[in-house]
Amino acid sequence: MADQIKIALIEDDAAIVNMYLTKLRHEGFNVLTAPDGLAGLELVVSFNPDVVLLDIMMPEFGGVEFLEKIRSKSANDNLKIIVMTNIDDPKLQASLKGMKISDYVVKAEITPAEMVDKIRVLTKPE
Repeated sequence: MADQIKIALIEDDAAIVNMYLTKLRHEGFNVLTAPDGLAGLELVVSFNPDVVLLDIMMPEFGGVEFLEKIRSKSANDNLKIIVMTNIDDPKLQASLKGMKISDYVVKAEITPAEMVDKIRVLTKPE
């Protein structure tokens, strides 16, 4: 369907990827995944998602590097990015807010259904 919301899930934990893929696809979202920030950058360029779900801690090329690179291109200023991490750190959260993230969630404190609700709010037409 033409108005299907596109989501890029950038996450290295296979269990989390599978859990979110199952829920998000069941809810009708078009979801593609990348296992690290570098593959995530390539995915964002080729897929042009509406929302990025971004893990911070990944091997080789993490979420902070991804954010630095993606925000260095003004064409990506309005890309909606939800950071998903297990790091409950207000200082990290504040620094990432400065990188124009849409939301910061601690993985252990959110269910896939709650994530769907966040995505729907972020992508609701004005």
